[in-house]
Amino acid sequence: MNFLRIRAGRLPETAHRPGGRLHSSRATNLILILPVLLCLLFPGCSKDPAEDASVSDSNGYLCQKCNLKFYTRGNDFAEVCPNCKITDIKPVVGYVCSKDGVTTIMPKSKGTPLCQKCQAPVSAIKLPRENDLQAWGAVKKTKAEVSQK
Repeated sequence: MNFLRIRAGRLPETAHRPGGRLHSSRATNLILILPVLLCLLFPGCSKDPAEDASVSDSNGYLCQKCNLKFYTRGNDFAEVCPNCKITDIKPVVGYVCSKDGVTTIMPKSKGTPLCQKCQAPVSAIKLPRENDLQAWGAVKKTKAEVSQK
């Protein structure tokens, strides 16, 4: 068996090309190392779930007096309910169910909220986007409608 006769530090004769050069040239090494370097330098195009959950294009609210569900543009923040003009409004967040992926929108609570579809406890929080708020039944309001004058 030839592999038993190989001494430390020496390559067997089959590792050499007829011209006397080794099979592994610089070009071959580069071809083998390049994909590894690219994977390390560019980990992928996927978005960070935490960053995605903390960014929204809208701000949703629920009035504690008249139960009006409304939202404003992302850079506008409500001071009063546009319907009854009181300041007792609560910002809403989305609770995402890990079982069915349904987003339950409600004011942030101290307890463990339940999924509106399967009633399982949910703990993942995200800021709801405009389409989430519309599906919840919220109406869009302007800065003038939700500002104290």
